[in-house]
Amino acid sequence: MELTVRNDTSIAQIVLFLPFLAVAILLCVRHGFGSNAGWLFLVIFSLLRIVGAALQLAATAQPNNIGLFFGALTLQSIGLSDFIIVLLALINRALESMEKGRNAIVNPRVLYWAQLLVFVGVILGSIGGSSSGSHYAETGEYKPSSLTQASISLTIAGFVLLTIATITVGLNVSHADPGEKRVVLAVALSLPFLLVRVIYSAVGTFNRHSAFNSVSGNVYVFLGTAVIPEIIIVLIIEAIGLTLQIRPKTNDPNSQPHLVRLFNYLRGRRGGYEMERLNQSEHRNSGAFSDRMNLNMTGFPTSGKSTRAGQLHTYLSERIKNSTPSDAAPKYRIHLISDQTLSISRSVYDLSALPAHTRSANASEKDARAAIYGAVKRVLSDRDIVILDGLNYIKGWRYQLFCESKAVRTPSCILQIGCSKEKSREVNEARLSSEAVGAQDARKLGNDADDVEGAYDPANWENLVFRYEEPNPMSRWDSPLFTLIWEDGEQQTRQVFDNLWEAVAGETRKDVKPNQATVQRSRDADGDYLYVLDRETQDIVKRILEQQSDEGGGDVIIPRGSGQGGEDVVVELPASRKIGLPQLQRLRRAFMGLNRGGIGLEGIGNMGPSRIRESFVGYLNDSFEKDG
Repeated sequence: MELTVRNDTSIAQIVLFLPFLAVAILLCVRHGFGSNAGWLFLVIFSLLRIVGAALQLAATAQPNNIGLFFGALTLQSIGLSDFIIVLLALINRALESMEKGRNAIVNPRVLYWAQLLVFVGVILGSIGGSSSGSHYAETGEYKPSSLTQASISLTIAGFVLLTIATITVGLNVSHADPGEKRVVLAVALSLPFLLVRVIYSAVGTFNRHSAFNSVSGNVYVFLGTAVIPEIIIVLIIEAIGLTLQIRPKTNDPNSQPHLVRLFNYLRGRRGGYEMERLNQSEHRNSGAFSDRMNLNMTGFPTSGKSTRAGQLHTYLSERIKNSTPSDAAPKYRIHLISDQTLSISRSVYDLSALPAHTRSANASEKDARAAIYGAVKRVLSDRDIVILDGLNYIKGWRYQLFCESKAVRTPSCILQIGCSKEKSREVNEARLSSEAVGAQDARKLGNDADDVEGAYDPANWENLVFRYEEPNPMSRWDSPLFTLIWEDGEQQTRQVFDNLWEAVAGETRKDVKPNQATVQRSRDADGDYLYVLDRETQDIVKRILEQQSDEGGGDVIIPRGSGQGGEDVVVELPASRKIGLPQLQRLRRAFMGLNRGGIGLEGIGNMGPSRIRESFVGYLNDSFEKDG
């Protein structure tokens, strides 16, 4: 076999991609095959390049075997799609590390559809390569098929979506975890080389330029625009992969990349997902401590809540930073949620413009409260600390937040800002004056002059103070309760913050158990109660119909059930007539209606299968005796 430049290129690909394959496998083992599908596709890409180069060398040794030649071309074309899927997975990883308290920077569905488009392109490219090979064998002319063109079109669309996602995430990269920011940099560095590779495939497929022809094109163009860019991209991806921190493993199927979830769904593993969710529910109910917390501020309007919330945010940030090793990701993430962060105007609480009969149904305030509730609920996770800076003046609203925290096993507490009505009114009036005289004079008005939240209308302020319901530490939704007053200095403030941390995140914190009404009851192997009730009564009806004589009367022996000791139960049929199916079904439905209240008792044996059989037989005997 004579060695040509293309053959030398194939040999170089095999030599380089063998160690690339080993590193890709190492990354899969290190980061996980299932939870980081990007590394899995990097393994597939390396295999495609090794096998494709080997087929190219084999085709040179056997020039009459067109199948080998077009097999190499097909693998060369579909390998580009794996690159895009790998980079999309890396962008998705960076996106997941962003602060959850922010609005969605990039809709995850965009990445899902991008991966799906590229994967469909892989399938079309494989079929199109086979069609082009058949056409070449018949005519001796290489012509990209329409399926190949469709494959490249989908690949280009995936590249465009990848570029948009990279730019969008890159503009918000400051919100990512410190160790994840380099992922966005790696993808951004890879995009120019990937663009060159996409242009090579697009020109060769659509323009059919002779230098870019996959069969007879210029080998140096192929080397410079296809092979070398791919090698550079692999080096960038694997270098960044070796420096990334290992994420903790999770059994949540929703944490898997979208393409992996699609594969599992097509393979019929939907039932497996339900089992995983059930296992997670049992784990949550097993009594394990939670590392998250919900801190709710409360107090009069303009009493200094936002100032204290900022101090608490700074305190928690410093404490988390000091307790985290320099080479590890922070254990907690902090979210400060308030009317200001959600762009909620203070006028939504103003009832003066509403008629008296509609004030209790203030739609604007309800909408604002729903927005706050949704923001809090979205960020409650096993790594997040939520500081809710707001009025929180209604005990029913605090109870709702308490129930939401309790349902997800999240410790919660109340931090009340103590301030007299006179002082709060003075601060509000000072802010009103500052708004009137301008920002320059506002800096001369005291402690809260730098507060950018503005003032309340006087009537609105008086109404909110009148409606304020102080927290009661005897109520479970207001406990534990911590208090800071206006005059407390730095030392007292830090002491309260220390006590607050120990109560909700320290080693001595109490275990939070969800309400029994919110816990899904598990099922045994026999099924739930209603199913067992229906099954056992139906079996007894069937046995009666099979065993009774044509003349009527007699006894029917009913076993108590498999594995049950004791004597069998006996149904005593009336001697005067034969019992038909309609009457038995009517009695069965009546018995089931009377015994639906046994739901939940099957687990302790009061209404197990044997007890149901005994009760139903007794009910039938009583009914037959009354009918005479």
